[in-house]
Amino acid sequence: MDSLNNAKVLANYITKFHRFEQANIHIDGRFAYSGNGWYPYYDRDSVRTTIQMAKIGYEQTKTVAEGNVAEKASFQLSPEFAYYGKVRVEASHPGLMLDGSTKLAHPCQYNKSWMAFKDTVLAKQIQIPILENPKDAAGRNLAVGFVWRETERKDSLRIYPAFLSVKEGPQDPSVFSASGYIQYNVARKQFELGSKARLDRTDSLSNLLVLDAETCELAGFGAINLGIETGEFKVDLYGKIAYDRTLNKTRISANAKVQIPLDNSILNTMADQFKASENATEWGMKKPIYGLRNSLSYWSNAKEAQEVFKDFDEEKLKKMPAGLQQTFILSGLVLESFGSDKPSAKKNDKGLLSAAQTVGLISINGQAINQPVELTQCYVQCFSDQCNPSLIWELQTFDNTRYVLSYEQDKKDGLLSFYSSDKAVLTAIENIKAEKRQSKNFKYEPIDETAASAILAKLRSYLLNK
Repeated sequence: MDSLNNAKVLANYITKFHRFEQANIHIDGRFAYSGNGWYPYYDRDSVRTTIQMAKIGYEQTKTVAEGNVAEKASFQLSPEFAYYGKVRVEASHPGLMLDGSTKLAHPCQYNKSWMAFKDTVLAKQIQIPILENPKDAAGRNLAVGFVWRETERKDSLRIYPAFLSVKEGPQDPSVFSASGYIQYNVARKQFELGSKARLDRTDSLSNLLVLDAETCELAGFGAINLGIETGEFKVDLYGKIAYDRTLNKTRISANAKVQIPLDNSILNTMADQFKASENATEWGMKKPIYGLRNSLSYWSNAKEAQEVFKDFDEEKLKKMPAGLQQTFILSGLVLESFGSDKPSAKKNDKGLLSAAQTVGLISINGQAINQPVELTQCYVQCFSDQCNPSLIWELQTFDNTRYVLSYEQDKKDGLLSFYSSDKAVLTAIENIKAEKRQSKNFKYEPIDETAASAILAKLRSYLLNK
């Protein structure tokens, strides 16, 4: 049959998803034709761009077309996403099947790298897949969220924010990350990165990373990792992490689930001391600002979280559900990065430090407490053989009972020093034989008030130089 020149092709006559223009088509039969042409692409704002399709034909009961966008073409899927690479269109699907690279367009001072991907996108809501360990088109590791700069030099040690930027160091450990898909929210003028369910607002628990395209504030919501090696002293945070560009500080507002391999007798003695305090005030665990329900749901499940709040409302919350029986559950923590980048402070420690001291002690060893306490925390980062990652806690109850916990991670081995002004708690520790206070890579020991004072002096020095 004759060829058709400068033709228009509709694919297909039922779905009408795609059209081709200026097409040169050779028809070989009712279900056989081939050619080439131009594909008009309309983005979210109905801005038209044409893509040259080197191949248009009929394959396996449907029309398909294939083309290629060159990098120098400066093609945009939307004003926020540039693209170059292969393009495929199928009549049965409204999207573009892409196999190429994209780069974000925004005014913020984050390194913008071309990222390779393969997926189908819809023009009205571009969503680009982001793997857990993304790489740029050149194969370099990209950072997504908040990352510790792994270095032995304390003057270079810091948490840095990254939004699909090349990692400063290939082994830099993550504090917060997100994966799934990235999209631009027009109404909120922000990039959002998370699972499709999170982006669609059908999931409120998985990690979400947000970049405000106007203020350039970067914030993460979900599970947060200290990024500091604390061995068997496990601290899991859930909440919000953000970077303040004015102060050059990372700030974390979160709830915490803490697991420490202490003997039950010690923890039960602590819990008894709290429960015996008849005049203690109650922590406002239901306040939305603390987001405790989401934290408990993430650590366990929605049913057990609901059970906690139901028992609380009915004034019968005595014990946490099985999935929430941790050493401590804390609410309302606020941590900030500390440590100067000035050359004069190149030997100073850096890490995360309490920015607010009154927090909620929700439970001890699965026993409900729900009382406010004064808690000062410090977590010290180190990647050098000349120092060890460490942490200090100072916890004080409403009746001025004091606890001091100091932990240091020496390679694989961790040592926890424990002090309490409550003699019953110290006695509970001392009654446990030394060999019973240690496991493969962890041990704990009681300390006296003099040793505790020396630890607190160090904590005060961090607070003065934050």
